[in-house]
Amino acid sequence: MSNSNAISMDFNNDLNRIVVDYWNKVDDKNLKRPLRIIGELLRSSILENFRQEGRPEKWKRSVRAMMNDGLTLSLSGRLKGSISSRVENQRVSVYSDVIYAATQHFGDPKRNIPARPFMMIQDSDFIQAMKIIKYYIVKA
Repeated sequence: MSNSNAISMDFNNDLNRIVVDYWNKVDDKNLKRPLRIIGELLRSSILENFRQEGRPEKWKRSVRAMMNDGLTLSLSGRLKGSISSRVENQRVSVYSDVIYAATQHFGDPKRNIPARPFMMIQDSDFIQAMKIIKYYIVKA
């Protein structure tokens, strides 16, 4: 991800706080497989944000979506299709490298673009991620 306008969410910090107690019990410190599964879980959750036009709070609908009875942030599907996950150095990141991703996520008041935070994970995703980590730690 080399684009300076890209947006990335690193979920390692929150997960790490809970996993640290279990970490010393594991002989094999390689968490790549469970982190790949968690990456896909989080990526799928973010895609659901597009389908629901925002979660937990709905986004402000775009004029185009209202006029064409479509979905906000989904005209070409490029932004939604750009959501990817990656595992490196015992951490998982979910990101978009589309140049306008950060503008759509955070908004731009100068250009009258409202924030539509699509890179959001839900509490249930966090709980599911912890179950995945615990499963692999107990299994190890």
